[in-house]
Amino acid sequence: MVFLLAINPIYKLSCGLNVIVLNYPRYIDLNTASNFFETLKHLRYYEEFILFGKLLPFNEREDSEIIEWLHAEYRAESKGYPHQAPAFDKDAAIWAAKTMYISGQLLLHREHRSAELYAMLPAFKKEVDAGSVLSADITLRFLPDLINQLDNIDADDELIPLLEFHLGIWHYSGIRHSMPKLKPAFDVVLSDQCLRQLYIDRVITYKNLSLAKNPLLKPYIHAVLGIYADEYWREFSKASQ
Repeated sequence: MVFLLAINPIYKLSCGLNVIVLNYPRYIDLNTASNFFETLKHLRYYEEFILFGKLLPFNEREDSEIIEWLHAEYRAESKGYPHQAPAFDKDAAIWAAKTMYISGQLLLHREHRSAELYAMLPAFKKEVDAGSVLSADITLRFLPDLINQLDNIDADDELIPLLEFHLGIWHYSGIRHSMPKLKPAFDVVLSDQCLRQLYIDRVITYKNLSLAKNPLLKPYIHAVLGIYADEYWREFSKASQ
């Protein structure tokens, strides 16, 4: 994921953050566009994250428009899902989008105290089901890239464990991120046929061996790989012997 600095005049970071510095950011008119909404669009369409020069509060009036857009993204993506796609969860989708946006902006804006970080990035307050997991993943799947950037800048950044805590709950979005200390629960994943298959496919795609060896997931991994397990994923095949 590329990070774009949408700041004028040119602003330079002293750290090793991988960014593209733009005098006049591509694609958008910063005088009329919503920082939040445009960041989400760039994230989905270009895998680019815009870092703005000022951390602005959310405009709650635009939530309905953003939720409608997130729902459209979900509908388009879920056409390729196996089995019956769970219902879209608008609350999980907008929570994840705001979590991703705030987390990304904190790469630049770190004048906040530790306690404020938890207030700015609260946990999801409703019950999580399969629809919640897949709705949140529309944007939350990019969180591992952000954590990697934070780790490259400062491995002791106090924001990292907070974001990893979120990924521990929303671990479908964190399959490609190494989380050896976390022990995710799989009841929601296994309760829905669609999410379960998507989860297994993502574990195989990113070859997450620690998850694949979990006794709750292992039989499903075997069922997908079949006789080609040794050819496609030798480490898993050896670990299963």
